[in-house]
Amino acid sequence: MKTTMKAISLIVLLIVIISIQTVSAEPKSYGCICPTCYVFGTVNCEHCNGTGYFDLKSHTKCSSCKGTGKQKCKTCNGEGYVNHSWVYLGITKEATCSHIGEKKYKCSNCQHFATESIPKNDNHNWISGNVVKAATCREEGVMTYTCADCGATKTETIAKTNSHTYGAWTAVRDATCTQIGAEKNVCSVCGHEETREIPALGHKWDSGKETLAPTCETSGKKTFTCLNDASHTKEEAIPALGHKWDGGKKTLAPTCEAAGKKTFTCLNDASHTREEAIPALGHDWGRWTQTKAPTETETGEEQRVCKNDASHVQTRVVPVLTPEAPNVRITEGKDVTIEQGGDDLSFVLEGDAPDGLAVTVDGKELGADEYEIDGSKVVVKAAYLGTLDAGKHSVVISAGESKAEASFDLTAKPTAPQSSEPAETSAPASSEPDASESAAPESSAEGSSASAAAHSASAPQSSEQAAQDNGAWVWIIVGAAAVIAAAAAAFVIIKKKRS
Repeated sequence: MKTTMKAISLIVLLIVIISIQTVSAEPKSYGCICPTCYVFGTVNCEHCNGTGYFDLKSHTKCSSCKGTGKQKCKTCNGEGYVNHSWVYLGITKEATCSHIGEKKYKCSNCQHFATESIPKNDNHNWISGNVVKAATCREEGVMTYTCADCGATKTETIAKTNSHTYGAWTAVRDATCTQIGAEKNVCSVCGHEETREIPALGHKWDSGKETLAPTCETSGKKTFTCLNDASHTKEEAIPALGHKWDGGKKTLAPTCEAAGKKTFTCLNDASHTREEAIPALGHDWGRWTQTKAPTETETGEEQRVCKNDASHVQTRVVPVLTPEAPNVRITEGKDVTIEQGGDDLSFVLEGDAPDGLAVTVDGKELGADEYEIDGSKVVVKAAYLGTLDAGKHSVVISAGESKAEASFDLTAKPTAPQSSEPAETSAPASSEPDASESAAPESSAEGSSASAAAHSASAPQSSEQAAQDNGAWVWIIVGAAAVIAAAAAAFVIIKKKRS
């Protein structure tokens, strides 16, 4: 029996589930299937376990289920369904003034769909209005509208217009040259009146007429009359002509020292004249001419005559003649080097030597026997130079306030070197060495040493002969160096042989 009831319950449950999945969009009042009773609303009695009997042997009915074996489901309170959890999906059909709309929902628990009606609304689909009464500037108008869906109608008021029906403007007050006028316009429908200003005409002047002629120094006058109103006039000044002078005429000639005069006459009015000064000519002096020659004791005189007026003569004094001051300048001989006992020392001046020339060496003025003058050449004698020490010396050549300075270097006279052996002891190249050097073999080196010794012996005589020549001392030094070199070489060779 229990098995049969369970089978029947499952079949009914399947039928209910299928019917729920295929339910139409029409909303239902029941909710999700009860998970306890599966839409039956009852469950097996927990007291008799669904048998209906408390005691099967005695067939005593269960007092709880009254022998039915069933009791109300506590989960769904006997309804077989529990509440849905709806999710709004949106409007599937808009409501209008003539049709109900529809909303759609879906249960988030059982996937059941449901719909909800949307009442009709007042959103009419008004078509273009129809003017029943046109609005004017005096009265409002009326417009009727009809709904294209439900046929409903409505009316709206058309506001009064601002478009008046005006006629032509008529003058209220005429405008003048200086005052504005006014005009009005009246609406033929409502009688509305509109006014506006008429701008002032302004003056319209003619070309004017000269009523007072100008002069050289005073302005004239020109009068203008308004073409709109002849009682309106205005005046403008005509500038004074000013003077229009002619080229002028010399009325007083200028002199060397006095200004002249030039008179100008106005071409506009001959009674108007003006004068301009003509500058004095000034003296136009000729060349100075000597009328008395100057001397070294008396002044001379020169005159010049004005070319404009020969009566104007200018005289000036010519100073007495003075001897030309000497100008001493050395052109040759500055900063030279000479040897003691050599030649004279010469200085060349620019031009001939002036009178009263003095020569000073190292601050000492030379006597007349210590130097001489030959034209532009000043010569300091060698005899005086021999009295000076070797070294640098200063020279001043002067005449009056003019002087020229120079300097010179005095070098000592060189002395000839002396040989270490007398000339008579020099040995020929073939001589043998003394006893202390008898062991040294003969060689070309010994011959060179002997030759050098001989040259050394004759060197003093050569140096004495060459001393008179300024360059002889150079050859003396070269010869002495050769002798010393030969002697050194011979000494080295002898020493090697002994060792």
